[in-house]
Amino acid sequence: MAAFNLNNLSVDASGRAAFSGITSGIDFQATTDAIIASRRIPAVTLENRITANDEVILALNDFRALLTSLKSSLANLRGAVSIDNSTDIFAN
Repeated sequence: MAAFNLNNLSVDASGRAAFSGITSGIDFQATTDAIIASRRIPAVTLENRITANDEVILALNDFRALLTSLKSSLANLRGAVSIDNSTDIFAN
């Protein structure tokens, strides 16, 4: 059984515990960081999905604006509706 010397325990302002003088050879900082990173994996996945969905929404809004512009342009080409089609540029 390994003996641990916990007499040199300190906690910094962010709440991280730092050990000095431990003879076990365990890198507690790296272990703690790895545990925190593994716990954030679901949150990071969700954040990435939200970002991707936001990009899709922006692209769809741009597409809608382009379709509205096309519709307006086509309406101008056709001209105003008249009884004798005198405003229709395609009519002879």
